[in-house]
Amino acid sequence: MECIKVIGWRTKNKYKLSGNGQDNCTSYLFSLGYNAIKTIRCGSSAIEVYESATGEFAVYSSLQVDRTREYIHINIPSEQDVKRLIDYVLRKLGF
Repeated sequence: MECIKVIGWRTKNKYKLSGNGQDNCTSYLFSLGYNAIKTIRCGSSAIEVYESATGEFAVYSSLQVDRTREYIHINIPSEQDVKRLIDYVLRKLGF
């Protein structure tokens, strides 16, 4: 994996965050005001859920259908949207 793909939930804007790995993701999300609130274990990997002081959520996952890139979804407005995103990823991966 060469970079982390960041996707704005509402705007659908996409850009690449240089580097890779959970430490890079965590630092990036902390810089945006997000704090880790939940970890969902998926075999040897995990999906991380973050929440900001404004009540928006972010989801980090290296578990995606193409398995070639890590993803961060930011500015997710509700827990229901977070659940739908996680359910989609897990279903596509056969979990």
